[in-house]
Amino acid sequence: MKPSIKAIASQSSWVIRSDHVELAVTRQGGHMAPVTFCGGKKKTSRPYYVNPWCEEDLTIDDPRLAPDNPVENPSIGHYQALAAR
Repeated sequence: MKPSIKAIASQSSWVIRSDHVELAVTRQGGHMAPVTFCGGKKKTSRPYYVNPWCEEDLTIDDPRLAPDNPVENPSIGHYQALAAR
């Protein structure tokens, strides 16, 4: 199975799919999210949270970013979602 490359939450990511799971891994930092599990009767679950600020237009010199650690800046997939879909 060959991964495709796609922009997810403004991050270039590898996307891997199977019959029951689809997951994305960022090319910078290796953050894994979103992950979608496909259950029976068309039910899906996405247990990892993608931060809402991932889509913000930030520049590398923005003071809100960690200048000494650009790997943490995307911060997607670090948090498990607490609410079930």
